Amino acid sequence: MFLDSASRRENVVSLAKEIGYTPVSSKSSQAIINIVITPPISPTPPAFFNSSGGTIFNSVVSGVNYFFVTTQTITVPLISGVYTFK
Repeated sequence: MFLDSASRRENVVSLAKEIGYTPVSSKSSQAIINIVITPPISPTPPAFFNSSGGTIFNSVVSGVNYFFVTTQTITVPLISGVYTFK
């Protein structure tokens, strides 16, 4: 058996199943975050702000970097001079 030389995940999974091990898929981290953006007053900011799907956010917790990617486009209105993503 060549488990130690397999480099593609599907090959490793296939070989692992032959020896009675069923690997589980990795689960990504998730986060619920609030973001407030205060645009400059001049020129007049647009009525809505879009955060495109695929936008990358970075957070540092206890010296460890975590990266998160939005899965969809989010559009928020300008209310009282700020855009608030929840």
